[in-house]
Amino acid sequence: MRSRTAVTVRLPGSTSLLDRPIHAVAARRGFGSAAVFSPAFREAYGISPTERRAQARTADRPHPDTP
Repeated sequence: MRSRTAVTVRLPGSTSLLDRPIHAVAARRGFGSAAVFSPAFREAYGISPTERRAQARTADRPHPDTP
């Protein structure tokens, strides 16, 4: 199991990774599979990679009340 520090260092807040499948992000960051990556990500950030992706996509959209 990777340490929290290793996950944090390996996961910059890059939006370019938002369009890649989780297993591709995991492989790019040196994890053998999404099954290993996802729990390590959750431990480091408190949410799953899928939840983080949804947050980032929501943040990119303009607020409906914004003219």
